[in-house]
Amino acid sequence: MLSWFLCDLLDESSLCSWGHFGRPATPGKCKGMLISTLNKIIEIFVFVHLDIGWDAWGPWSDCSRTCGGGASYSLRRCLSGGNCDGKNIRYRTCSNTDCPLESGDFRAQQCSAHNDIKYQGVTHEWVPAPYDSSAPCALRCQAKGGSLTVELAPKVLDGTRCRVDAFDMCISGVCQEVGCDRQLASGAREDNCGVCGGDGSTCQLVRGQALPHLTPEQLFLEPEIPLHLFPY
Repeated sequence: MLSWFLCDLLDESSLCSWGHFGRPATPGKCKGMLISTLNKIIEIFVFVHLDIGWDAWGPWSDCSRTCGGGASYSLRRCLSGGNCDGKNIRYRTCSNTDCPLESGDFRAQQCSAHNDIKYQGVTHEWVPAPYDSSAPCALRCQAKGGSLTVELAPKVLDGTRCRVDAFDMCISGVCQEVGCDRQLASGAREDNCGVCGGDGSTCQLVRGQALPHLTPEQLFLEPEIPLHLFPY
């Protein structure tokens, strides 16, 4: 068996070999002494390109949040010199249990973190700005009690809802679709009865009168409120 040649590493898709023997190497060309003729050493260069593809996926990262729905990622390495189809990162949701009510809105927390930082020489109490479909994952905040709206960061933290009325979340500055089952791109939706993935067959017709929170005097003057269809 011939001994292994020394390799000048050029990329990550080569095999250093001779004859029937070979070994994977981080790509390149193999340089070594092959045969001796008339007391002269002849050097030979061998380059073999292999379409190896992707390495295995790595472990999942820690979740970006401890509650309320966050994101975790996993990475993989291209073994073909950067010529691999697909992405080198994947995501999944995590920590999908609801946060305590007293913890407040996640985007609001990020806005308020800037309260002690002066903007144009003045400090403000910041609250989330109205939803902007053109930049759902930017940290746009509004000065409380005023009209001043500022982008305080180009990206909100991973796991921040794109908008308050949906499960869709921001990951790496991009709004990702999240189903009502809180899984990425699952397509799961609530039916008219508020059941995730339901077929609308579990709604219950409630007959009665919906009473507003009024004093007896005010209630006496109010007209009867029509019946509605209520989910469970």
